Amino acid sequence: MIGRNFRFFGITLKAVGWIALSATGQSVTQPPANTVTPPVSRPELNPQVKHRNELFIALMKRRRLACAGHSPSDHATQLLSKLSSGEVKLDNKDQRSLTRSLLAALDVPVSSQLLVFSGSASQGLNVNPKNPRAIYFNDEVYVGIVPGGLLEMIGVDANIGGVPYTFQNVGTGRTPTTTGGTECMRCHSGQQSGFAPGFLTRSFVPNDNGLMLGTQPPGNEGHERPLGRRFGGWFVTSARPDIFGKAGLVARTEEANPRQVIGYKTTHPGQLYDSKIHLAESSDILANLLHEHQIGFHNRVARVLMSASDDGCQDGERVFPTHAQDIAELVAYMLFRNEAALPEDGIVGDPGFIKDFSRNRRAAKSGAALKDLDLTKRLLKHRCTYMIYTRPWLEMPSRVKDKIYAKLHSALLGADDTGSHLPAAERREIVQILSETLPDLPSAWK
Repeated sequence: MIGRNFRFFGITLKAVGWIALSATGQSVTQPPANTVTPPVSRPELNPQVKHRNELFIALMKRRRLACAGHSPSDHATQLLSKLSSGEVKLDNKDQRSLTRSLLAALDVPVSSQLLVFSGSASQGLNVNPKNPRAIYFNDEVYVGIVPGGLLEMIGVDANIGGVPYTFQNVGTGRTPTTTGGTECMRCHSGQQSGFAPGFLTRSFVPNDNGLMLGTQPPGNEGHERPLGRRFGGWFVTSARPDIFGKAGLVARTEEANPRQVIGYKTTHPGQLYDSKIHLAESSDILANLLHEHQIGFHNRVARVLMSASDDGCQDGERVFPTHAQDIAELVAYMLFRNEAALPEDGIVGDPGFIKDFSRNRRAAKSGAALKDLDLTKRLLKHRCTYMIYTRPWLEMPSRVKDKIYAKLHSALLGADDTGSHLPAAERREIVQILSETLPDLPSAWK
């Protein structure tokens, strides 16, 4: 493999390329300089594909304009700086030790563990029902680990969005090194995340080898997706199988044709593998649902930041949604306007995770907080996202954030229908909570 440094949204990263080899394993010989190579005839792209390519290029141009000269300050990047200076040290004697010490350094609880067994990500060839990927998270940073594979983390920057890193020489006893790259953006800046640098929570029912079968139902990431369309390829514990029927489901396929489904079977964490390969055995339903809420929030914020940087982007109004539309969609999401209903008898989250989730709860004088859980018909008692307290939100450019605050205030006052799904008493309580706990609200809120 060969590597070279390059700049990505103001970050110096290392790109990795492959040396081309012939069938005999020798380097491919380049033709002599005087050889005339006939032009390659390329078929015309169909209009839909051509439009999508132009859309992606233009959106990436917007993102570069927005992030020009910006140095990321997310939790993951700051941790790497502390590792470099020796302020923080990680235990790298083996993969489990490195994972545990990394989570401790990032203040990410082990109780947040989620387990994914479909091969739908960069290490997909190593992920299957016998070797699931573990994901850990808090409000601002996400860590992924594939047993026997790589350790990854993604921080969230107020101007850039997701900032990915991968740990190298895991389990060697030496200080682990890290690389970052743009390969992740092939999927994480695609149609599913609105062409903004974002996160994915795919739902596929795989076979025993983790091979994804079928296609993911369309729809934005986050809490709006109906429960019956989620969790294909995920383990979900503490949940009713008749509601989350895709969770733990594995397709049985023909041996000669692994894409030909002949039936399904259900498996559970630790049933097909030694549960000790991960730090915990659970993949709690509440952790899964809150993780999806956060992913949807990050993606919508990234689209707002992107659409705020239209300068120099030709035909922006013709091709893309307006900035005001992106803000309206974000505010509706923040207020859980189209939240998918929970089962009639609600859900029960893991007590350990609930305790860890509530550690940074910010209560108003009344004792109410945005992290108060409902879990009967909806996730939160006061339907306004707690992600509004995170540093990526608080450090968002004020020219963007002030517009969001104005729309959010209007919705909570009942001046438009964005918050019409909330009873007046709930809207008043949300305003009171925010006014007493959020430091940078405009004076109009006080």
